[in-house]
Amino acid sequence: MNSNEILDEIHRVREKIANDAGGDSQQLLAWVRAEEAKARARGVKFAPSPEGVEPSASVRKEPPKP
Repeated sequence: MNSNEILDEIHRVREKIANDAGGDSQQLLAWVRAEEAKARARGVKFAPSPEGVEPSASVRKEPPKP
């Protein structure tokens, strides 16, 4: 498989964040919500999730085929 430095960085950061949360999904979710609150306080606007669709945080190595 080809190395992709952007995906490699995403994987490194994702692993660090998970390790910082001690592998605890509740602690990780609390961190994400705190970061969102900080961003909102700075004026960052978030698009609403479409109704009836669960938000996804998956990253694909290749874009989906049309």
